[in-house]
Order: sequence, then structure tokens, then C-alpha cells
Amino acid sequence: GIETGRKEVNRAYTPPLDAFNARCKSIVDKGKKFYEKLRDVEREADDYYKSEKKNELREHYEAFAGMLLDVVPYEKIHDDRWLLKGTNIQTAKAEIEDIVQKIAGDREAIKEMHLEFENDALTVFYQTLDFGEAIKYARKLEEDKRKVEEMEAELARQSAQTVPEGDMYTGG
Repeated sequence: GIETGRKEVNRAYTPPLDAFNARCKSIVDKGKKFYEKLRDVEREADDYYKSEKKNELREHYEAFAGMLLDVVPYEKIHDDRWLLKGTNIQTAKAEIEDIVQKIAGDREAIKEMHLEFENDALTVFYQTLDFGEAIKYARKLEEDKRKVEEMEAELARQSAQTVPEGDMYTGG
């Protein structure tokens, strides 16, 4: 009856349906592989573009920064935003010039302060590019030096006080 008819229809239509599904899966898999290859090529091209753009920006920095290069390498000022396709290279170069000028201005400001620990402040400044942090560090060194000098002066006063003759330990 019905069960036999169902089985016959199943036998007749299942193999072509399975073949059709297998063919569809094969086509989809080929499309996925092609898409992945395309994505990899696009990623490679994007990496190359970013690398070339970064090299151009580094060269611009090196030409513009002068002696600053010795203490502030390009990586310290680099901004990944500059490598985006939407960022114009001239805009990025202008930002680099602004950064270099700000660093030079902050350096001059530190020099004009005549800090006791000026070289230490400049070292921190070149490491962090943070003017406030550099000044705070120099002020802390000054405070620490003052505390050490006060302690040494107090110790000298204490040791200068004469010990009465009868109270002195003679080692015997």
C-alpha cells in the first residue's frame, strides 16, 4: 500500500536530490575558498599599503625631527590612525610636524625652568613625552634630596653632641 508507494518514491527521488545537494555544497565550498583567497590577497595588499605609508611617514619624521631622533624614535610618536586609508598622508605629515614642534617647545620650557634635576626631567620627558610627568619627577627628586640633606644634617648634629666621659663605652 501506501508504505510501499512511499518507499518507491523515496528510492526514485532521493538519489537525484542527494546528488543535487552534493553539487550545491561543492559550489558553495568553492565560493568560500575563493572568498578566503581573495580576502588573504586583500589583507596582503592592505599590509603592504600600510607598510609603505608607515615608511614614508617615518622618513618624513626623520627628515623633520633632526637631533630629536636620538632621543625620540619614530615609534614613540607613531599613530596607527595615520595608516588608515581614510587618512590623507599630508594630514599625517602635518600632525608629525606638530608633534615635533610641541616636543621642541616642551623641551625649551623645561630648560627655561632651570630645574636642579633638569637632565633627569628631560630623560623622563623623552621617555614619556609627558611634560607634566617630567616636571613632577624633577620636583620629586628635589624633595627627596631635601629630605636626605635634612636627615644627614640631623645625624651630624646628633653625632656632634658630646658624650659625657663616664658614659662612653671603651670596649673593655
